[in-house]
Amino acid sequence: MGFVNEIISEEDAKKFDLNSVWRSVSLNKNAVPDLQGGWTIDRERNVFFVPVYMDREEFSNQTHCALWWDGVLVKVKLNQHGVTTSREGNRDWELVEIFGPQTCDVSEDEIKNVLKEALLVYGYAGIYRQIPNYVVTFRF
Repeated sequence: MGFVNEIISEEDAKKFDLNSVWRSVSLNKNAVPDLQGGWTIDRERNVFFVPVYMDREEFSNQTHCALWWDGVLVKVKLNQHGVTTSREGNRDWELVEIFGPQTCDVSEDEIKNVLKEALLVYGYAGIYRQIPNYVVTFRF
């Protein structure tokens, strides 16, 4: 089946302990998941991707994300570049940093490949909005 964009259900929020995920990725340690928000999930592989917050001011193109892989949380910081109109656009993702657990059995190349798969499905804004003719590319 692969990745799909979905609204996060209350059941999934509990199942994946999204409160802990959000607090781990967010600068705000009291952060709670946006249950009206969306994520990009591959239920067969037990993997999900979700942007948690964006930096401000001169770093406003940086997005801090959670890539949760079968019980292992990998925190990812991405830069996004591109131009978008209501009918077309592009986003070129640049990998700034991967914060993964030292005991993770998944290689950095595997993490990058799964991240690319998720970002291709995430597209412009995941479940919130997609734009026809939108192109996603990578600098990693």
